[in-house]
Amino acid sequence: MYPGSPSYTTLARRFSSKPNPISFFVRKRPDVAKANDNFVDIYDAESADTKDTNTLMMDVDNDILYPKISKLKLHAILPRLLSIEDKAHRIISDVDSQALPMCIPIQVVQAFGLRGQEGFWIAKIAGRLHPVHITPPNVHFTGISLSDGFHAMPSGQSYSITPRLSSRQASKTLYNLSHNPPRGFTSNPLCYSQQARHLHDMSVPYSGPPSYTTLARRFSSEPHPISFFAREKEKEDIKNGNFVDIHDIGGVSPKDYDVLITDMNNDILESEISKLAGIPYLKEVKKYEADDMPFELTGFMYGEKFRPILPCLVSVRDKARWVFFIVDTGAPLTFISNQVAQAFSLSEREHLWIAKIAGRPHPIHITPPGAHFAGVNILGGDFCTLNRLRPWVHNDGSTVTYYIGERWDFPTFRA
Repeated sequence: MYPGSPSYTTLARRFSSKPNPISFFVRKRPDVAKANDNFVDIYDAESADTKDTNTLMMDVDNDILYPKISKLKLHAILPRLLSIEDKAHRIISDVDSQALPMCIPIQVVQAFGLRGQEGFWIAKIAGRLHPVHITPPNVHFTGISLSDGFHAMPSGQSYSITPRLSSRQASKTLYNLSHNPPRGFTSNPLCYSQQARHLHDMSVPYSGPPSYTTLARRFSSEPHPISFFAREKEKEDIKNGNFVDIHDIGGVSPKDYDVLITDMNNDILESEISKLAGIPYLKEVKKYEADDMPFELTGFMYGEKFRPILPCLVSVRDKARWVFFIVDTGAPLTFISNQVAQAFSLSEREHLWIAKIAGRPHPIHITPPGAHFAGVNILGGDFCTLNRLRPWVHNDGSTVTYYIGERWDFPTFRA
């Protein structure tokens, strides 16, 4: 494996050289386990349990998905064609990179006439075979289809997040972005370059027969559905005398989000993840190093639950350190663990801090007490959307390149 001083360049060379750190340490793990008489196949398909997934979502349910989409928080909404046995329906799923496996609510189960006692079914999602499970009881995301994230993407593929209008975050830097929703993130950058987009002078969003082509054209034409229906809602509120600016209602509370992460904690970040990245966790660096703004970041998929790990330089005030994030597009905010807060000498009484992540100013929150992801750091959908973070999964299935910023205009790739 490629050695070198901790930097984004070293990370990129480490995961593009041979042997790849993921495959290298995976090959070593069975030997160690056998020597200790506790060999377990880490790729055992039955090791992923639906009960290991639980995400607190207070603003999306079946009534919101049909017929409207909530506009108060950032969610990666993806319409898909789902077929099971001899039936096919179009569903709307919330892409969550931390969801494992894909879960469908009881409303979808009933639409397909499935039996609730079955463990899972093999379905076709966008034409690709994939197992789906019924949403388990007593979870916090009943009524929505929770779609597993990066690990479900074919190798060498990317997907973009279409931002919904967010409520104003505590940081005023997000105010203008929420009033002017970004447009460059609304179509697949690999299939529709800036130059190839169709522009339509229409008074209403483009509509056509339900298809992937119609969806692509609808979200690349004018007016954009997100901004169009936001304006229509404002007009309706003004007409009814109950106008409320959705950006001034207090923002997203950190307590509104929770996710069950059972396979990651501070000890694993300090040992396993640090070993794979080749960088000591929370290693201190000079402040000027953290001010650099890279446009390519290197990450990797970790473990049997396909956690997307992204090492980043983070600076708060006069300190800068290497922090390992789990990229979670379903998280409305970006969180740091108590251990990271202590390393930066941050008071836990303050719930919000302005940091630089990969050289970009962004608000961070300390993990709330009682959350099920204590000990880990979450790079949320707020950062991914506002900074145009675009993941590209390499053909090895473990290395991920993140393209960040507006400078990227991907060409059309053909098989």
